[in-house]
Amino acid sequence: MTQYQSFPGVNGASESVAKLKALRLPSFQGKRFLDVGCNEGFFCGYARFDGASEAIGIDKSRVAVSRAQVRFPDCHFFAQSWQQLPDGRFDVILLASALHYAEDQAALIHRLMDSLSDNGTLVLEMGIAPSGKSEWVSVKRSIDERLFPSRGKLAEILAEYAWKIVGYSVQQAGDPLSRYVVHVRRQRPFVFLLLESPGSGKTTLCRTLFAKAKVPVVSGDLTYRKLSDRQIPASEALASVICEDFSPQYDRVADKVFAQGLAGDLVEVWCRQGGGGEFALDSYIPEQYQQEVKAAFDERGYVPVVLNWEMEKSMSGPGDAAKKASRYAESLLDLTASESAGVAFQVKRVSSPALAQFFFRLASGPAGQWSTSYRA
Repeated sequence: MTQYQSFPGVNGASESVAKLKALRLPSFQGKRFLDVGCNEGFFCGYARFDGASEAIGIDKSRVAVSRAQVRFPDCHFFAQSWQQLPDGRFDVILLASALHYAEDQAALIHRLMDSLSDNGTLVLEMGIAPSGKSEWVSVKRSIDERLFPSRGKLAEILAEYAWKIVGYSVQQAGDPLSRYVVHVRRQRPFVFLLLESPGSGKTTLCRTLFAKAKVPVVSGDLTYRKLSDRQIPASEALASVICEDFSPQYDRVADKVFAQGLAGDLVEVWCRQGGGGEFALDSYIPEQYQQEVKAAFDERGYVPVVLNWEMEKSMSGPGDAAKKASRYAESLLDLTASESAGVAFQVKRVSSPALAQFFFRLASGPAGQWSTSYRA
């Protein structure tokens, strides 16, 4: 058996540490890891080192698997092909330097994706053939001839997933093609969250941006209105809170809903209105509850994207408006009191119209300006 992976004091065809750096693997803390074509277990050992709860490697070579088990006893290794994957879901799956050996490369990728957890990542290290077409390109190597996908063909295979070419991997002696690292994840719908206070331009932005892009928009105000009329299904707790003393001051309704701990119930309603795909949410959410709302969308399979912008508000909040109105009313009372301070008499009751006019003129200000600073 030719030595492939490298370890301290053991040189192999692959510069394992350099490849580890190029792969840019995610954090393994508390995660399950599967290395398909694990060889002597270098990457399984790293996964456990980085905090993986379980690391499993499979390889057709019994010799490689036996060496891996001795070297990394806290990992699990099995001598089997990728036609039989271990049970369960994995948070990270690695397929390095092996995809071109599969008889049906696309089918293998799809099978590996089926074994991923919802937020899992498939890491591919692979050759990509230079071609402007979506095609398989036959490439002669020093030991055989294999098919490699062009970038267009790779995009075709991965069309239903979220994926990114992270960069180059480490070249090995005799490589006819450049090696690349590709990270692949399940495609999750985006929810665009416009959560600013009323008057900040949320609805206008939805009309001018998302409507033109044909992205459905869910209105928080309209949702509250429909819930108050029992027009759409919701938990009884949510419906009761909204129906109780309902007012079309929707920011106050939102304050009440979130203060009662009903963020998850409301997000569930919004998701149903969004139809299961991408949508934009136009709804004020108090700042202290926004993280909770993002987490609720994440739990339901969405990628929450919060949009922020700076714009002068077209209205004040109901609390500020009430406070300012009260302060203004108090200032008017103070003004009236200060004007009354200069009047040295008080008319209790005047029966004669002529006498009333006399007192009214007596209380008037300069230049014929009538004063109201007396009490009749």
